[in-house]
Amino acid sequence: MSIREIKTKLKVTDSSTDAPLNLTERSAEPSSPTGGDVYLDNGTNTGSGGAGLRHYTGTGWEDISGAVDGATGPTGPTGATGADSTVAGPTGATGPTGAAGSSITGPTGSTGPTGADSTVAGPTGPTGSSITGATGPTGAQGDSITGPTGPTGAAGDSITGPTGPTGNAGSVGATGPTGGTGADGQTGPAGPTGAQGDSITGPTGPTGADSTVAGPTGPTGATGSSVTGPAGPTGATGTSITGPTGPTGAQGGENEYTRLAPENAILPASNGAYKQQQDGTNFPYWELAFDKDSDEYAYWRMPVPSNVAAGNWVIKIQWIADAATSGTGLFSCKYLFVADAEAWDDTLTNVDGAAVTTDGTAGNVNTSTITITTPTANAGETLILAIYRDVSGDTLAEDAKLVMGYVDYPV
Repeated sequence: MSIREIKTKLKVTDSSTDAPLNLTERSAEPSSPTGGDVYLDNGTNTGSGGAGLRHYTGTGWEDISGAVDGATGPTGPTGATGADSTVAGPTGATGPTGAAGSSITGPTGSTGPTGADSTVAGPTGPTGSSITGATGPTGAQGDSITGPTGPTGAAGDSITGPTGPTGNAGSVGATGPTGGTGADGQTGPAGPTGAQGDSITGPTGPTGADSTVAGPTGPTGATGSSVTGPAGPTGATGTSITGPTGPTGAQGGENEYTRLAPENAILPASNGAYKQQQDGTNFPYWELAFDKDSDEYAYWRMPVPSNVAAGNWVIKIQWIADAATSGTGLFSCKYLFVADAEAWDDTLTNVDGAAVTTDGTAGNVNTSTITITTPTANAGETLILAIYRDVSGDTLAEDAKLVMGYVDYPV
């Protein structure tokens, strides 16, 4: 026999036609009970001999019983009226009160003695006490008991099945915006250099005659005229060729993103959001349901990409409400960047989000944004990210269901 554990309260609705529970009467106690087990006995094993619920204490079976109102005890007798007398005779003694709680009528008290005759009409003696006997004790209540809630069945295996085959490629999306202007192409080759004009040096002055005596140095001959020949003709202009446009560079100041898919979330054993697949009207999808009464969490792990730059990281949460058309939902996050040689399971840093008013149409998508301001994040590190619903700061009166999320990081 399989047992399914139910971790939420079981509520049985009222019906004027159908009984809330249908239990089969048994003549034998279950052979392999655990503490808290309950069954309906047909009277074979109950102390009263009638059908009734029994529960297992861990060491043995016992009846589940309570108390019911028993019948009201009989009224005690009225005391006797004293006899008339011409003299005010003493009032007869009141008979003893019947025993309390007895289901038998107590004996009548003895009649008081008659007063002596008198020539004067004495007053009428008082009427004897009219006493109602004590009400008998309330009988034990019959078996009108709602049995204790059965033990919660063991949680079914929560296993994510293998990923289905990839569906057919969707239609080509609209053409994205035109990328920025690429870097300038290479400069075309320079045209050939024109022929150099004539550069003529004037004649050298005559050398002075040799002397056996070191005569004075003769004057330096006049410098020959420096004539610059006419400029050569200008070379033909080189062909002006525009090189091919280089590839569009990465757009500066923009972010890239990583998906936060509900089906990839890691849920804690305590205070975890509820992961389930929905068969929508038009397509199936996964969702994470965050409760309205307590903060619930979902976790993701992802590598920090090699092209990350300094700047803000922005978390975008898309969520829906099945029925509510008013109220606010508040999502916040906690994060940790783990580098080589750092502690893996360390404290996460909290970042508060802002409350978002739910759309006026039930089932429409709402988007909550959380900004992590300039965190220290380096390529090759691992980001641990927790998303949780902060119920102390919102007013949505039902589950807020995360259907998709994104992490925008600077590049």
